[in-house]
Amino acid sequence: LASLTQSPPAEIEALFELAKPVSVARRAPPRQGRPQPVGLELQILRHLVAHPPLSLELDDAALQAFDHFGAESAERLLQLVAAGQALGPNGGFAALSQHLKDQSPEYDELIAEIASEPESDFDSVKLWLSGAVRQIKQDALKQELSQLFSSGLTSDQMGIRYREINALQEQLMREHQAEMAPR
Repeated sequence: LASLTQSPPAEIEALFELAKPVSVARRAPPRQGRPQPVGLELQILRHLVAHPPLSLELDDAALQAFDHFGAESAERLLQLVAAGQALGPNGGFAALSQHLKDQSPEYDELIAEIASEPESDFDSVKLWLSGAVRQIKQDALKQELSQLFSSGLTSDQMGIRYREINALQEQLMREHQAEMAPR
């Protein structure tokens, strides 16, 4: 009968209320997703979900800095940034939340937490985000600096990159000082 009607056996058995239905094929368990975000990565995700226009503040250098968290985490952050940027400057938490829920349940818990809390101040969060991105860049430069000394490069090659890294670190420090100056 199943081959004539092209119906699955479980459907036919349920229709005729058979006493011993054939077991329904088990679905594979859901694939274990990416590692759960923690620490700074989780805080960044939280702020980007709560304030989607913050995604527009992130330049290419900031997005590249997310690589410091690892490939899967960077991918998650880049996808979230792209979704926030797609909403534009007037995109809100509700619109982004709905989009994320339509994509997967990955953000459901985070969305529920954000929805249950009082809304955070956009300007404060914007300032925090720029500081967090700057910290990630600093950490990446420090890591590169330590790897540079064990790389086996000639002292000339090492010296050039060392000066470049120091210049980038100084630039980040100036950005921090400018941000902290009274307005």
